[in-house]
Amino acid sequence: MPETTVSTRFLTCRKLLVTAGVLCLFLSLAPAWAKGPEGRLSVVLLHGVDRDDARTRAMAQGLAEALSWRGDIVSIVLGSQARGDEHFHARFEALRPAWGHAAPTVVIADGEASFAFVRKYRDDLFAYAPVLYCGMDTPDPEYLRQCGDCTGLPETPDVAAAVDLLFRLRPDTRLVVGIMDGSPGSLALSLATERAVAQAVSAGQKHVQVVFPGHEPGDEAGLTLRSLRGVASSIPANGAALFLGFANDAQGRAVDQDEAVRILAGRSSGPVFALSDRWMEPGTSQGIAAAVSVPGRDLGAALGGLVLRIAAGEPAREMLPERLSARAVLDLTVLARFGVPADRLPADALTLNPVLAPDDPAGATPTGTLALAAVLGALAWAWLLLRRRAARKDTWPGPRP
Repeated sequence: MPETTVSTRFLTCRKLLVTAGVLCLFLSLAPAWAKGPEGRLSVVLLHGVDRDDARTRAMAQGLAEALSWRGDIVSIVLGSQARGDEHFHARFEALRPAWGHAAPTVVIADGEASFAFVRKYRDDLFAYAPVLYCGMDTPDPEYLRQCGDCTGLPETPDVAAAVDLLFRLRPDTRLVVGIMDGSPGSLALSLATERAVAQAVSAGQKHVQVVFPGHEPGDEAGLTLRSLRGVASSIPANGAALFLGFANDAQGRAVDQDEAVRILAGRSSGPVFALSDRWMEPGTSQGIAAAVSVPGRDLGAALGGLVLRIAAGEPAREMLPERLSARAVLDLTVLARFGVPADRLPADALTLNPVLAPDDPAGATPTGTLALAAVLGALAWAWLLLRRRAARKDTWPGPRP
């Protein structure tokens, strides 16, 4: 056999081996490339609210910390359930150019509105990426089937714990005012509130009145922001408000719940309690004294753990839904305004906005420092006076010889 033929066959085999090696290398790196540059994870966080708030920001922070800050997190505010179908279709049309064929590591649907959005537009958005739901109760099995590769962290409002916290912090409360709309969800929460208050009253052998303005016999017209102002102003110092949710007014119009919370907290003579930490943030107080919920940062951290499991190859649909425990979230500045002593605070509570003590270095200047500054200032002033007098004496014209 000629020598040139052997060399040609050897080169051909070597090229085939190199090509096969490159192909195997590409296939081995494909999962990492799907995660983004340098193996970064891609997470889309859909919120069923009308604007970014304390809870959405805390969720993103907890998620980023759980992913060790190596995830690209995109937070998208879709809108609340009060928005109509046209609004959500417009949001879909706006998102489709960027996310129509994109395949993030995970899509997180926060709240019922965003979960419904993912189910409806799943064929045209996010390329069938795994979905995690949160901020809502366990969905119907048919909804889970529509969702595909899906699991989540179910959450329900803990009304009984919120009422227990109310009476723990304010045992002299004699009036509980429930703020709600006429939705089935609010009606269920109002019944749970009545049961929880009745149980607390029987245990403490005291009389407490529970009212739901706009939804009482003889007062069934519902609430508006205007009537809420009057309701809030009528809450006495021995009363408390429990914000159960106020998404729609008596005419069925969407309500800005942030404004409703500000009205309630600004006009009520008693503290305001809530079932979400959405209006509670470090460094900023909207007037909510306390809430019982899964803190946004805790929720984000738990979601991050699920994202890491999915990125490692575990199918989301094979993960059992895990219900997180709610806990008290306290605004210490607001509670101090109502005279709540520290020994009534739950030990496992998340505390925000601490009251600075007079001797706190971050607060007022200590009295000893002020006294020292005053002494030093007086000495400096006396020294300046002596210098001036000495200067005058040196320049004063004496008698001629």
